[in-house]
Amino acid sequence: RQSHEKALVSLISKRDELSCKVKELTVEKDQVRINVATFEEALEEAKNSSSDNEALVASLKTDRDELSKKVNELLTERDELLANVDSLKKDLGEATRLFNESCQSHETALALLA
Repeated sequence: RQSHEKALVSLISKRDELSCKVKELTVEKDQVRINVATFEEALEEAKNSSSDNEALVASLKTDRDELSKKVNELLTERDELLANVDSLKKDLGEATRLFNESCQSHETALALLA
């Protein structure tokens, strides 16, 4: 009878140990579920952030392309203005030459009249 009681006490002790172990594992399982949920939330936020960043990058590239186009247009306009300035300088040079020739002709004519 004593050996049966010992065995029973041993089994009860073993059952209590296993019961404690089950409680510990249940707590661990709940913590793992919380960690998984937290990870999934962080992953979703990262995906959203990545999408936001991709949209921002696309917008910035569009802005850059538009600015590059505008710079090219302004450079073309500058080149045209420089060409006009060169043409005006030539015209001014020619007008100055003609004016000087005209002045010389008038001076010559006045000298002949005098």
